[in-house]
This record gives sequence, C-alpha cells and structure tokens, in this order.
Amino acid sequence: MVPRDLEHVFFCDSETGALWLFEYITPSSHVREEIKMGSASGEVKLRWDLSTDDILKKTEELIERSKKVYDAIGALKPHQLTFDNCLKALCDDSTEYHTAKSNLDFPQHVSTDKDIRSASTEADRKLSEFEVEVSMRKDVFDNLVTFKENNKDPLTPEASRVLDRLIKLGRRNGLHLPEEIQAEIKAIKNRLSNLSIDFSKNLNEENTILEFSNEDLASNPQTRQRIEYAFNRRCMQENTAILEELVELRQKMADLLGYPTHASYITELRMSKTAEAVSSFLSELCEKLRPLGEADLKVMLKLKENECKELGYECDGKINGWDMRYYMNLVEEKHYAVDHNKLKEYFPLDIELLGLVYEEIEKPHVWNEDIQMFSVRDLASGDLIGYFYLDLFPREGKFGHAACFGLQPGCLLPDGKRQLSVAAMVANFTRPTGDHPSLLTHQEVETFFHEFGHVMHQICTKADGTNVERDFVEAPSQMLENWCWEKAPLHRMSAHYKDSSPIPDDMLDKLLAARNANTGVFNLRQILLATFDQTIHTMRKANTAEIYATLATEILCIPSTPVFSMDMFHTRFKKEGVMNPQVGIDYRKFILQPGGTLDALDMLRNFLGREPKQDAFLASKGLTS
Repeated sequence: MVPRDLEHVFFCDSETGALWLFEYITPSSHVREEIKMGSASGEVKLRWDLSTDDILKKTEELIERSKKVYDAIGALKPHQLTFDNCLKALCDDSTEYHTAKSNLDFPQHVSTDKDIRSASTEADRKLSEFEVEVSMRKDVFDNLVTFKENNKDPLTPEASRVLDRLIKLGRRNGLHLPEEIQAEIKAIKNRLSNLSIDFSKNLNEENTILEFSNEDLASNPQTRQRIEYAFNRRCMQENTAILEELVELRQKMADLLGYPTHASYITELRMSKTAEAVSSFLSELCEKLRPLGEADLKVMLKLKENECKELGYECDGKINGWDMRYYMNLVEEKHYAVDHNKLKEYFPLDIELLGLVYEEIEKPHVWNEDIQMFSVRDLASGDLIGYFYLDLFPREGKFGHAACFGLQPGCLLPDGKRQLSVAAMVANFTRPTGDHPSLLTHQEVETFFHEFGHVMHQICTKADGTNVERDFVEAPSQMLENWCWEKAPLHRMSAHYKDSSPIPDDMLDKLLAARNANTGVFNLRQILLATFDQTIHTMRKANTAEIYATLATEILCIPSTPVFSMDMFHTRFKKEGVMNPQVGIDYRKFILQPGGTLDALDMLRNFLGREPKQDAFLASKGLTS
C-alpha cells in the first residue's frame, strides 16, 4: 500500500523527549534484498518457515547451548571470576537466547497452522521449564555475589544495575535459603509456568460463534446480554480453576520467601514498591472518580429509559454489565454528536498506517501474507535503527487482542556491534473487503497509537532492551495516545477513504469534546480490574467469581453479569466437579531509551522535576485533586 499524498507525522523520541518527524521512504533495492535473504549482515535473525519438527529440534538445541553457558559460569572458582566470563557471558547468552526463543514461542500467537501453534506452545513450555531451571542455579548466583564482592574494576551504570538486579532476582527465587525450600520453590515455579501457558492457550484456541438475525442486531438488549454472556464465559470451566490454583500457589511461594502476600512480593520491584501503596492509590482514585461515575450512570439510565419506551422494551431501571458499552457509545452520539460509523471513514488503515512508518519492505519473509514489515531509520542521519512487523487482521487461532511482541532485543553483541531491535505489533482490526478499505474507529486509532508506542519504545531505546518496571512500561505508549486527541496530528493522519479529505473541523471539535464522555464509568472499571487483581493476590485462597461480583457492585455500581456470580458456576461446576467433562459439554451446548537502566520512578522524577502525582490524570478526566 502506498499513500496518496503522504506528508509527515510526528513521534516523540523516547531518549530525548524531542519530537521526531517521520516520512515515508521508498525502499531501496539493497534493503529489500537484505531482508528477503534473511539479512546478509545478520541484522534480522528471525525466520518464519520452521516446521513443527524444526521448532522442537531448535528448542532442544537452544536449551543445550544456553545450559553450557550456565554450566561454565557455575563451574568457575572465585579467583577465576571476571566481568567477561561471568556477567558479560550471561548477558551475551541472554541476547542470543531471547532472539532464538522468539522464533520458537511467537508462532503460537500468530500461525494459521494449528500444528505449528501446538508445537510453539510446547516449545514455550519447555523453554519456560528451562528458564525456571536456570533461575534456580545457586552456583551461578553464588558466583555473581562473589564477583560483586571481589570486583575491583569499575562497571558501567547499566552493567552495575544488571548485576544488582540478577542478585536480587536470585534472592527472590530463594537461592539464599536451604536446599529443601529451594526445591519447593522450583516445583511451584514450574507449575505456575505451565498453568499460565495453559491459560493463554485456552483463550487463543477458543472460538465461540453466536448467530443473530438482522432484527437482533438493532438495539435489542437480549442480543447485548447474549454477547457479553458468551464473551465473559470464554474458557470459564478451564481457566477459572487455573486462576484459583495460581492464586494459591503464588501465596505459597510468597510464604516460603518471607513475604506477607504475593502482592507484596510483586510490588517490591515495581514503581509502587509496596502492596499498601497500590491499595491506597486505587482507593483514593476510586473515591475521587465515584461522583463522576454516578453522574455517568444517571445519564445512561435516562437514555435507556427513553429508548426502552420508544422501542417497546421493558426497562429494568438499571444499567447492567451488558448495557454499559452500548450506552457509553450512545452518550457520545446523543450528547456529543459523535457518529463513530461516520468518523471511521476518515481513518482508512492504509493512510493512518503509512503515515507512521519509514520504509516498507517489499516481499519480506513473514509468517502470513497479511503481514507487513518496515524498517525504521533516523531521519537526520539515515541510520537504520530497527524493524517492525504489523499483523493487524484477525485469523483463526490468532492472539485475540492487541499487543506488541519484542522479537529481537536491541543490544550490544559479543563482538561489540549493536544488534537492531525487531518488534511485532499484533491487532485485530476490521479486514478490508473489495474496494472498501479497513476503516478504524477513533478508539482503534487510539489502540494503534498505544501499541505503536510500545514498538517505538522497543526500537528507539539505546540501552540493552526496555526491561523497565511493569507498572511503568505502559507510560510511553499511553503518552502517545495523546496524539489522537490533538487537532494537528488528527488532520495529518486522517483522510476520507473516498476523496482523501481530512476530518471536517466540526466533526473534529465534537470528537475532542467527547474525550471526557463516560470517563467516570470507564476509569472506575479500570480501577475495578486493578482492585480485583490486587485483592485476590492478598489472599491465600480466592473465590474469584464472588470477589469480582462484590467489587463490581462496590466500585462500579454495576452488578456483574451472572457469568461472574456464584450462580451457575457453583450450581454445576463446583457441585459436580470443575473438571467434569459432562458439565463442560453442557456448558458448551447450552451457554456459550533508558530502557531498564534506571528505576522508573527515577525516570519520572528526572522528567518531571518532582514526584509524580495524580493531578494531571484527574484533570484530564475533568476532576481536580
């Protein structure tokens, strides 16, 4: 796809904070050939034509190769330890390992071949077991501690941070504890890994289909209820049991390691630092947003009452879980006159997409014909800084949401040269048909920017990867979402799919005015999900359905759909057996740049010149602190 009249688009440099100006460049012949051949200069080490046997064979080879590195480090005597044969050797192995691993475990999310997906899932399982194994290598841990204690040569700040983190991770794995406790922790970690892989596989392979008549697809509340009911019951039989076992196992490991709760264990390495800080933050934010949420619900309920009266439906006098998204959209259309069906005509994917890239690779080596590949160059110097893939349309068995996958980390290689970063953005936007292009709603444009923010974070870093704290990793991508709410970039990125005209000013004004529509309900739902996660991980055992139902009523003031309540789950699954095959059959039948080199708080302090606060977030929602 080539843009009609492409100009420029701006992005924020993750290293300097400056705006970069990007433009479309016709791919040069040598770059096209380099990518097609799998990169003659070794820049892209990924290939997507592996058979099931290849995947399993290369998995074993990768494990064996990496194990030799750990064995060599673990066998070193204290007087033999150096930066090169200890810390650098681990980092070099990590670079090679994680790039090779992407070739093996990524296909489970995107391959159209179920056998390939299964082989990739099995590879992921074996590699995860190996990673548990090496994470429990006390000999390597002891040598890292000894190297830190005895080393006389100055380390770079990044190397020092990596060393400190590896030692801290070793302690968090219990390597300073008695052997019997280490063995128990290792068993728990293996079980946790397998359960998590099963949880994801169940969701990826789930394929519920609902059929409706044209009449059902109007404003029928029963249609909304059926859809939400089926969506929220996906893999309920298998994954509810997995989730509740995960909760128990995580708490058991926290006990062994001396943490009061799993939440305390996790937050230790996060920006938040403590579970209490997270709970306090969520509670405080909830109280400030509650009046806004209550006002949103009143507006929605009024619309529902009027619509039910007009269409002849009985109104139950409340906003149910299956009503929420529908009436959020109706609020925007009625009170802010935003017609999303009309609006999306101004966001054909080819125009929006190619305004964000530098250089498209023709006929690249990819895993599906839908995939596009792009190189990214620094506009000022022309230097190549990375590559990314775009996998944007739904397929059978494909990862069901939107995400950025880091496939090849940007880092220094053992020979001192820099390996370019490679990432993949995976989404499920509407596929183009005939002469009708793929049209994005504004929310999908926002999603595109969000995930592309992760891509930019992967590619633009000049550190060895972007392994920042998990509660900071979303900040750069969320920052980029703001571009979707500013007139200048919206004018630049939009073009009507028929005549290339930009969004009219009156429609743009209405869209921008609608930014704070439903903000109370939307953000209270986010707080609900976060609070649910926090709550179940401060308990030894959790009845997840009951906890979610309670929190939904308390926080969102919208009762959870019976899917999550005690009702059907306890009546059948708990009573007759969570893994009872007949219950499962009945269910299906009847229901259906600093990267990680600085602490994230330090990065925020450096950028803001002060401690981070909620004020800007609250103001963006029309509230004051």
